Amino acid sequence: MRELHRRADAAIPLVRDEHAAVRAFARHFRQVPRIDEPDTYLGVLLELCSKHRIHCVIPLNDNDLPLLAAEEARFREAGSRVLGAPARMVEIFRDKLAAADWLLALSSPFTAFRLSFPVVPA
Repeated sequence: MRELHRRADAAIPLVRDEHAAVRAFARHFRQVPRIDEPDTYLGVLLELCSKHRIHCVIPLNDNDLPLLAAEEARFREAGSRVLGAPARMVEIFRDKLAAADWLLALSSPFTAFRLSFPVVPA
């Protein structure tokens, strides 16, 4: 715990909920809009990255990955990086069947799985 508090100045949690538990471990935090408001969310996030010289954005929620990965160039322009997979990889691995097909096409070993129900195309 002491080490976490010692390093607290190195991190600025960007949270949606002002009562988020992570506040107990940080000296500074900023509240951001919900990701379902992508334009507002990105605008605030990019502004905070520039203003506070945030070097790395670490998404803690898988639902943030597609948007943040797709906007990686904008984060680089703001002097930040998004810690995560490239947009194409995020897209592939959000769909387990697409990921399995992709891995098979690469002849890459992976743990096989099977569905216990039929898949009905949309």
